Amino acid sequence: MVSNPLNQRSMLNHYLTLLPYVLSILILKFLLVPHSGAIIPDELIASIQSENLRNHIFALQENRDHHTGKQHQTRNALHQHAADNAANYIIDQFRRSPQLDIKTQKFSGMRNIIARLPSQHTTKPNRIFILCAHYDSKANRDSNWNPLISKAPGANDNGSGVAIMLETAYLLSKFKFNCELRFIAFGGEEVGLLGSQHYAKKAAESGENIVAIFNVDMVGFNWINDQTDIVTNRRSSWVVEFIRIINKWFDFDLEIREFRDDLFGYSDHKPFWTQGYDAVTLIESITPWRDSRGYEANPFYHTSKDTVDKINLNLVTKVARLILSVLYNLANRDSNSLPTKPLITFDSSPTVNQNPFEIKGRILSPFPLKVAIPSKNLTADIDRFKRIYSILTPLKNGTNHINITATDAIQTSTFEQQIEYQPDFEWISTIIYPNPSYKDLVTFRVESNRPIGSMQIAIHQVDGTLVRQINGVASQSNPKVWWAWWNRKITYGIEVATAVYICEFEVESDKKIYARHEKLVVVKQ
Repeated sequence: MVSNPLNQRSMLNHYLTLLPYVLSILILKFLLVPHSGAIIPDELIASIQSENLRNHIFALQENRDHHTGKQHQTRNALHQHAADNAANYIIDQFRRSPQLDIKTQKFSGMRNIIARLPSQHTTKPNRIFILCAHYDSKANRDSNWNPLISKAPGANDNGSGVAIMLETAYLLSKFKFNCELRFIAFGGEEVGLLGSQHYAKKAAESGENIVAIFNVDMVGFNWINDQTDIVTNRRSSWVVEFIRIINKWFDFDLEIREFRDDLFGYSDHKPFWTQGYDAVTLIESITPWRDSRGYEANPFYHTSKDTVDKINLNLVTKVARLILSVLYNLANRDSNSLPTKPLITFDSSPTVNQNPFEIKGRILSPFPLKVAIPSKNLTADIDRFKRIYSILTPLKNGTNHINITATDAIQTSTFEQQIEYQPDFEWISTIIYPNPSYKDLVTFRVESNRPIGSMQIAIHQVDGTLVRQINGVASQSNPKVWWAWWNRKITYGIEVATAVYICEFEVESDKKIYARHEKLVVVKQ
């Protein structure tokens, strides 16, 4: 059968009109699956912009009622209309992400707002990671403050935390993971952690498999140092370790200070600890009302002057990028099967003559990790672009058995690197005795790790004047040991004066000259 050219042209035009839709579907499909490299792309990190965070903080600070146009400038839980209006703003922001399942949890006349990014695997129990922040505010440090009529803009406490949560939810909801991510805005934190207490209790009663909770609570007031305090308990310390790994891997350059205190109960991590879950709180300072190392007291804390113009947005942006990277990499690390252990290689020679020695290798793990020698408290420098590491370690003569760990916080692998240290030449000892010298004869002894071919000792006054040169002799039983003696006289038999003298030891080994200096005190009798 001969095909009709007109029909062919018509079909071609039809397919061309469908091409944009097909491309859109393919692009969307790409966005909704994790990158095979597992590590968060730099362009996604760069998507966290200070201006977007500021817009959220300002909107929460003003808390404008879209129906009446009134600016509440408070989100206090006891001011129910203002608190509800803020909750509605958060819901509207969550709705920007069609992949999020949004619900409201009511308690004691208040609300928690929960946005779920479901796991792409529905046949296995969900492992859940939570990013949360409280959205209510108060200004009780102002005199005559009234929660029903007074302002409590709460830009830093805790508009900064809510802004980070909203932007992170928006960006991560473009992907699908093998675990569930939850983004929760808690109400009632400022009146006794009521929202998080209600949520944590319900979660425990339902047996929810919550792996870790990241709570962000006021992180924006510090104009002298880019740092954040992390509150943790003992069982949650692995979370802090992973945060440190991400901070170093991506060069966020945040100073992270860990405060491990099982009794610290001033933020929304505490109800989760009570229910047996792992949780941490990121906060600018555990005592924001007073000075501490690298932090000057926040005079706007819990006052009506806590507004966005007081916030260091660069610091908030750094913390937001850190949180985004932590959650993305944890979610990718949480695979169906047993996670691959962190792997590294060694490019170093088994026999070396340098001390300290730089151990180098490649990183094979698809996830950010830390390479260290724990026994020596040494951490490797990492080039994440080339995926190589290097670590400078001291060695002892002979065989060195060095245990190197590679950890991504969830798992740790230990590797033993055997290095034979055979230096070209090393001074083991240079001895002068007696020193100070009160007697006629001074004895010099030199020992090295290699045979010595010759030795000469030059004795100088402290001004550099040469006093005497003495040739040494080898020990009959050990060519690595040489001796020399001095009667404390110059060449012509005149005894030297009481003084401090500089003795320059110069030896030859393998046709190379090595020298070192020692002091000698001579006391004339």
